[in-house]
Amino acid sequence: MIVNTSVASIYRKPNFSSELITQALIWEKLAIINKEDNWYKIKQRDGYEGWVHSFYVVASTVHNSNEFLQDKKNWYWVKNKFLNLSLENNQNFLISYGSLIPCFEDNGNLFTILPSIREPIKINRKSLISYTSRIRYEEIIEKSANELIGLPYLWGGKSSFGFDCSGLLQSIFNVSNFKFLKRDASQQVLSDMLIKKNSDPNIGDVIFFKIGKKIDHVGLYINNKEFIHSSGYVRINSVDKENKYYSSKLEVNSYGLYEVNIKH
Repeated sequence: MIVNTSVASIYRKPNFSSELITQALIWEKLAIINKEDNWYKIKQRDGYEGWVHSFYVVASTVHNSNEFLQDKKNWYWVKNKFLNLSLENNQNFLISYGSLIPCFEDNGNLFTILPSIREPIKINRKSLISYTSRIRYEEIIEKSANELIGLPYLWGGKSSFGFDCSGLLQSIFNVSNFKFLKRDASQQVLSDMLIKKNSDPNIGDVIFFKIGKKIDHVGLYINNKEFIHSSGYVRINSVDKENKYYSSKLEVNSYGLYEVNIKH
């Protein structure tokens, strides 16, 4: 199935009162494991499994048989907080940061389509990064920090409508066109693209927090003193007591620093 809405909520069990465990974004492909009434048990490419309601998704038959949609060079990450599409009847459709959407050029303009709307929709190319581009990691971080600061925290969230800490990190890594990062902080810290370091932080380094032996939080350095993370909302903090963004709440957690292996 393919996600047909801006964001699809994925639950632990097949009902809306169950725990929200993660999200999927528009055009994302979901592998079907099981079906129960109007619910699908799905698996995402990061290995996460959960239940999604049928109104969030459409069949992927058209996608699988369309050569244009199969070509990676036709796909773009949304790097702005939101991409606002103007539909017919003056309707607006918001696409979140971190969404991967198909685009094509016509007469010097860029257009996209939606899974259930085949009419081309004109978009601003400045809001996008090509899936095949190699833009500097530091540049993505600076842009993402400016776009995402102040967005709300949402347990299980990984969209501009709400992020949790690991969903924020995964989304920024996606837009940076890195090898795919796992969903949870406890999984992310084990990634072979992260290398433990003992020196001072630099922009792009990842900081993990733990209580005891359990990794329970993650952030991403935006310079050599401050990191962006989602805690209450997407914000900037520091573990440097002399820094204006220092938070005493972070003192209770021990933390470790990791640098990113910049191999795409």
